Amino acid sequence: MHPKEFERFARGLAKNCNKRNFRKLIRSNPSACYRTAISRLYYGILHQVKERLSKRGFSLKEREIGRIHLIVRNRLAEIDPEAAKTLKRLHELRKEADYELDTPIGYPEWKKALWYAKILKRRLGL
Repeated sequence: MHPKEFERFARGLAKNCNKRNFRKLIRSNPSACYRTAISRLYYGILHQVKERLSKRGFSLKEREIGRIHLIVRNRLAEIDPEAAKTLKRLHELRKEADYELDTPIGYPEWKKALWYAKILKRRLGL
């Protein structure tokens, strides 16, 4: 599977979050939809960054998989500190979407996630 598939899925999902038939599925609350879309978008970008870094000789050892977020960000910071900061912001938004269930997540947060993704794609040529 190519990492961009996560991004395509996230965009398709978010496009449907407010459609009437889809809202029946999620019981009229699009929050779960946007939360899932933000999470998938983050993972799509993370894996694209990892793939880009691998072309520069970066590899992740099996024992490091549990720390993939930090390791990829740290390696990215060596090349492009601003991109690493943007990836961290997207990661923080993903954690908020996945774990902070009392925090409202909706279209504005989705747009913020898209903005971070756009910055990263432009800076890194993803």
